[in-house]
Amino acid sequence: MQVTLPVGVAAELVSGLDERIVELERVIVTEPGVELPSPATWDEIMPLAATADARRTAARFATALESAGVLDGVTAAGVLELLATGELDGLREVTGEHDEQLIGAVGSLITCAVLATGRGEFRLDWVDGSELLVDGREIGLTSLVRVACTSQPGAVVLRDLLGELGIPLDRRPERVAGDGRVRAVLTELAVGRRAHDLLVTDAAILLLRRPLFRLTVGQDRRALRYLDSTGDDLRGQRGARYVPDDQILRSELQERRFGPPVLRLTLTDGEALGLRATAYTQGYGDADILTIRFGVIV
Repeated sequence: MQVTLPVGVAAELVSGLDERIVELERVIVTEPGVELPSPATWDEIMPLAATADARRTAARFATALESAGVLDGVTAAGVLELLATGELDGLREVTGEHDEQLIGAVGSLITCAVLATGRGEFRLDWVDGSELLVDGREIGLTSLVRVACTSQPGAVVLRDLLGELGIPLDRRPERVAGDGRVRAVLTELAVGRRAHDLLVTDAAILLLRRPLFRLTVGQDRRALRYLDSTGDDLRGQRGARYVPDDQILRSELQERRFGPPVLRLTLTDGEALGLRATAYTQGYGDADILTIRFGVIV
């Protein structure tokens, strides 16, 4: 991806900016002979990223609430009703005790409801991030969601405002779709005491358990074979575990004092998976998807 930065104070702080951007592109695109696509501006990139993130988060949140028995057929209306009546125990069971996690999940649900009408669009704000506009105007949705998650009257205000704007709140978030192709691979990760390869598609991850006595020779060839496949092609392999994105509630990259960081995935049923890099771990394919989805830089 070729990035065009706006001319301004931030750009002027970096000397030789154009050369540094080219070098960054070389780091991200590691495959020799890969042609970079046409330039894209941050005004184009950030709204797309914000939309994709909201849809993934909302789908995971809905699945987690349904799996926990908090709501059947999760909608923004149902969640706002729980907030308005102070019934937070079920929501906290899914998001944890931190307000920011609840605010992010509810915000994604509301965002998807607005986007589904075709009347919402993101505007890039270099200070506060992307703000969702409704009919081209700012309504302070980020602040309204924060207040709604921390006070019952705030939830009522937000629900009434969305009603006045004609935003339907009775639709369940759509599941994240994709063509199923493997877009990125991390080889030789330790899950417990066994080595696994992690395969990432647009809408799922696949963990393939490696043989107990394995050779790291040939892992380049193995990874390239994965990248030429789909998750459906590989999920039937012995020792394979297929996890759709909407079953991953949270992902967190935990730094350790000694040794490489651990990627911890919390599933909607409460199970936690710890994926630890080893001396043999290598990344292949689309580095961006690993960085954006899990904070893993390869």
